[in-house]
Formats: sequence, C-alpha cells, structure tokens
Amino acid sequence: MPAHIKAWVGSVYLYVPNVDTVYARAMELGASSISEPEDKPYNERQAGFVDVGGNTWWVSTYLGLPI
Repeated sequence: MPAHIKAWVGSVYLYVPNVDTVYARAMELGASSISEPEDKPYNERQAGFVDVGGNTWWVSTYLGLPI
C-alpha cells in the first residue's frame, strides 16, 4: 500500500459450510465474540466476531427452505 493510505477496518458477511466450526476457530485465534452461533428465523445459522485486526465478521450457513 502507498504510505499515504492509512489502514482501516472492515466488515465481512460470509456464507460458510459450518458456522460453529468457523466461530470456534476464530475464538481459538483470539477473536472477540459479538454473537455466538444461533439459528435465525430467516433459515440461517449465524455468528459474529471481531478479529485481532479489528475487522467485524458475520458468518452464516443457509439451513434450507422450511418444511
């Protein structure tokens, strides 16, 4: 990056195969929890955390259409 550009934090929303696995690994690596994994009414299992660099991550697994 050019010297005149300052670093910034960001926010990411990412679909993953298994929210619980990703969340657990993030916690092992020093992330801070925003929201533990839980099933949402819009058919996703979701969790949130902030990584050690200050970036916010929301990870989600689509659970499929309701039966």
